[in-house]
Amino acid sequence: MIYPYAVYCCAEYSCPPLITHPGFLNLDRGIIASLFEDWLQSGKSWHSSTTYLNTKRSRHEKKRGAHVMRNKAWLVEKYGEPAANIVIENKKQLQSQRASEFDPCWVMRNPDLPDSEDTWLFLLQKIYNI
Repeated sequence: MIYPYAVYCCAEYSCPPLITHPGFLNLDRGIIASLFEDWLQSGKSWHSSTTYLNTKRSRHEKKRGAHVMRNKAWLVEKYGEPAANIVIENKKQLQSQRASEFDPCWVMRNPDLPDSEDTWLFLLQKIYNI
């Protein structure tokens, strides 16, 4: 059963403050009604509603990442010499294809030893689950 005037019924059911927030009232009435119905079906507990549980589950299943800068020695230790050289060549190629200064900097040269590739840092992405 869909409650078309769910927001106006909140005083009777003591809805969470978010539902009665003026910005929330500008949402589509169908969305508000389905959220309200889900809240009622869950025994007036957002933490046991299907909307909350699905959102929480999907958030935890996402992969997150972080960019890290690593040198050649780290790459060789982690992947071995041949794979490290391939990664380095790919990063050099990406660096040469940068369109603007706002694009990622794939290779950072050491200002003290700009010609020594062993001291350069390469941008990598570390992916992990949250």
